[in-house]
Amino acid sequence: MRRHEPGDDKGVAEFLRFLTAPRQQQWWAATTGYVPITRTALDGLDEGGFYKQHPEQWPAVSQLLNAKPTPNSQGLRLGNYVEVRTAIELELENIFAGKKTVKAGLDAAVTRGNAILRQFRVTHGAAASGEI
Repeated sequence: MRRHEPGDDKGVAEFLRFLTAPRQQQWWAATTGYVPITRTALDGLDEGGFYKQHPEQWPAVSQLLNAKPTPNSQGLRLGNYVEVRTAIELELENIFAGKKTVKAGLDAAVTRGNAILRQFRVTHGAAASGEI
């Protein structure tokens, strides 16, 4: 995001083009269960019969398609997502192991997540992140 060589932008742009290519998105969605990020990839999966063969994958896509987009729903914008997810998972483990109540574990997950987001904001600027 900051403090990198200007020539790196070209490599990053090429990698993002690769990730968002319809064929790559179709493979990723079919392999992992994640929702494709482009309509072209979604249409290709649908036309190829993927959702008929895997109807359990359709509800998430359907819910996203049937909701009116808002600025807050147009893509994942969560700084340090992996770290936030790990914090949530650790607190869920505490809940499942009986080490914390559900409320205490979820409150701790929010506290940890917000600390991670605050650090992201310090590193990358206030416009880069919002609190959960």
